[in-house]
Amino acid sequence: MILEVGTYCGKSATWLGAAAKERGVKLGGPNGCAVQKNRAQAFAESLRPVLAEIDHLSSRAIAAELNARGIKTATGGAWQSETVLRLINRLEIA
Repeated sequence: MILEVGTYCGKSATWLGAAAKERGVKLGGPNGCAVQKNRAQAFAESLRPVLAEIDHLSSRAIAAELNARGIKTATGGAWQSETVLRLINRLEIA
């Protein structure tokens, strides 16, 4: 999920935020981070059954398998070892 220009959930983006704010752009929202975290969790949960089949592999091998199956990341990209580790961490598998 992309928030308004100048915001990045959980991190300061004052370098863009200040300029956008001066232009009158509404930054963020009361539930911006919560919505993003809920979507990330829902995406991770949708992959739990797939991960259960291949969790005996290394993170690199899991990434390769997800890519081979044509499963994209939440942002539509290819899986990397680090992305798999974040997924495993989010699902509290280990």
